[in-house]
Formats: sequence, structure tokens, C-alpha cells
Amino acid sequence: MATYDSWSKLNEVWLGDCYPKNFYDHLSAEVKDCFHQITEMTQEDLSVIQHKLEDFGVTVKRPTYDNIENYSHNGNLVKPQITPRDYYFSLGDDLYFEDEFVNFGRPWRRVVDEYKSTGLVNIEHRLPHQLQINGANIVRAGRDLFFDLPDSKLIQQFKEQVLPKFKSFRCHLIFNGGHTDSCFATLRPGLILASEYYDGYAETFPGWELIQLDRPEFSTKVHPAQFTDKNWWLPTGSNNSFNEHITKHALDWVGNYTETYFDINCLVIDEKNVMMLGDNDNLYNELHKRGINVHQVPFRTRTFWDGGLHCLTVDIQRQSHLQDYFDFKDPLIIHH
Repeated sequence: MATYDSWSKLNEVWLGDCYPKNFYDHLSAEVKDCFHQITEMTQEDLSVIQHKLEDFGVTVKRPTYDNIENYSHNGNLVKPQITPRDYYFSLGDDLYFEDEFVNFGRPWRRVVDEYKSTGLVNIEHRLPHQLQINGANIVRAGRDLFFDLPDSKLIQQFKEQVLPKFKSFRCHLIFNGGHTDSCFATLRPGLILASEYYDGYAETFPGWELIQLDRPEFSTKVHPAQFTDKNWWLPTGSNNSFNEHITKHALDWVGNYTETYFDINCLVIDEKNVMMLGDNDNLYNELHKRGINVHQVPFRTRTFWDGGLHCLTVDIQRQSHLQDYFDFKDPLIIHH
């Protein structure tokens, strides 16, 4: 089993998790109570997601947290491993991660040690942090890999430090400037779930059909920058003390959920089944017409974590083979 795309039958996946409630017990009551509620709801929904994956016969690996001191940096808690896709991606039998993430990868140490003992997954593959190459910014389509780099000035660094690692592939460089997995999703060969956040489909995926979504799920909500009390968490809201704490100590934990296509940020189980958050009957009907069944799962706190199912997971093993889906000729293709 190996992973060369995002649509072949899924066999093993990582599923993130938040910190246990006691990691917040040192905070004031108002702040602690909000974190406790977020934790309870998050863990309840992640349990539902895990059980649904296991119903499909997928092996699910989870992070574990030991002592709170191991997850503090400059006096603040680092963001928990709720969205491991932001740090890891798999390709073939290899697991890649950013070189500056080594110390904060501790929650996955037990899983990584298991891989080291079995040899089924190779994990010593570090990539330069400056290039921001992770599962949220790379699209795998058989022999073609699409890397969304933050700046075209990094092309030479990519050629020197990354390209040699992927000699068996054609590497495409795009500069879209955002998490690609929230811009579009490849559901199977020839079919893309698309948004206006990317406009290079004709060049990068020639001939593939697009199902175009018109707006993000929470686009009608107030932008977080306009909140009078920085109310990061919907639908139940939060208090000023909690919002002040987030602003001062955990601003990198949250994002602008109003611009996120949570239904695009999905997890494909196989070419006929996909797991999604939210409730979009029009989209589900379009997918059903194409023989794809949508399996809805809850993630009520997605407006706090600003993460969808793709972000919450890392597909480690799929039943895929290295195939050619395009007729590109060059080993490195730069899309401007």
C-alpha cells in the first residue's frame, strides 16, 4: 500500500486532537470554562469522525499529550495537533514534515516509533520550513505533484533542496498564496471540487470537470476583524476574557473561518465515498449524480479551529499506484 493521490481507497489515517481539559486548569474561570467547553465538543465530534472512518475499515492513529510543559513556548501553549495536515504529508511510503516542526511533533512520537519498528512508513524526510511544504499546500495526482509556494523568489531554493527528493515525479510550482486544500479538492481522476480561490485549473488540470462552489459556508457571518468583542467561536459565542486571552496568547490557533470552504476541505475515502462537514444539499446532489456518496460528520467547533476534515487528517496509506494522468513533459513546471 502506498499513497500517490487523494482518492484511492484509504487504509490508514492520522486524526488530530485538542489538548485535554486539564491543560487549561491554571487559567481564570471564565477562560478555563470556554476552553473546557470547546474541548468537550471537539473531542465528541472527533470521536464520531473516528468511528465513521473505522466503519469504512480505515485504521485511525491519534496524537497523545503528556505533560503540559512539553507544549509551551515562550510561556504560551503551542497550537495542539488538531490539524496535522498543516505539518505533514505522505507520498508513496514516505512521511514528510517541515524541519522546524521536529520539537512540536511530540504528540505523534508514539505513532512514529511504531512506524520505525515496523518499517512500513519511512519518516525521516524533512523539508525546509521557508517553503511551507505540507499537506495543506501540496496536491498529489499520481506522477504530478503541485506545490503551492509562498513566493516565487523561493524557486531556486526549491530546485536545490526539494526537487532532488522527488525525481520520480513531475513537480508543478504554483503561487496561490493560501492553503490549497481549502481552495479545491481532487475527488477522483477527472473531477475537482472547485472555488474562486484558484483560477489555474485549465493549465494545471486540463480537461478535468469542475464542480464550482459559489460561497463559503459561513460567508454571511461577520468577519472576525469586525467583531466588537473578538468573538472567535460560533455558534454559542464566548466572553470577553476568553477573547482577550486568545488575542494575547493564542492568536495563531484561530483563523478567519468566514472565508473557509469547509465542504471543499473534505476527506475522500475512495472514488465513491467522501466525508464532509456542514450541510450542502445542492453539492451532495451534484456528487450523487456522479456516483459519489457524501457522508456527513459533525465538527461544531470548526469556526474556532478554522479546520475542515482534510486539515484534521493526514492520509498515511492508500491503495494507490504511481500513475500518469496527464501528458506534461518537463520534470519541473512553473505556473505563474
